[in-house]
Amino acid sequence: MTDHSHHHPLVPPRRLQWAPLVSAIITFLAGAVIGAGLYKWLVPPVERARPKTNEERAERWMREIDDRVGLTREQEDKVRRLTLSATREYQEIRNSWRVDIERVMLTFQNQMQLVLTSEQKPKFDEYYRELLERWLPKPTTQPATQPRDG
Repeated sequence: MTDHSHHHPLVPPRRLQWAPLVSAIITFLAGAVIGAGLYKWLVPPVERARPKTNEERAERWMREIDDRVGLTREQEDKVRRLTLSATREYQEIRNSWRVDIERVMLTFQNQMQLVLTSEQKPKFDEYYRELLERWLPKPTTQPATQPRDG
């Protein structure tokens, strides 16, 4: 008599199981999409260098117009003069507008100081500085890091 206890029954070869593979791929892709979204949301965008002078602003504007409509050399000179003139006028208006906004914001700040408690005032002052950075146009006649006189 032979001992058959050490023999195993024949088992067909295992077929590739698609469900776990597809699930792993979907999980990987979902993680990549979520990671890319979080990266885009959390990392601040790179700002292009802003033109500092009216001439630089006018030149950039003229180049944008040229890219859109395809100016001739003769037109470039005329458009350059037009954009420089408009840019200078715009900056004058913007600077006078800044004075009006500063007046309104200073009045608002003074009125808020009358309403707030001594514990609230430092918190408001920090908020107010952030608000000014967002609302006020940067001065064109001096660096933005220097306070205005007056």
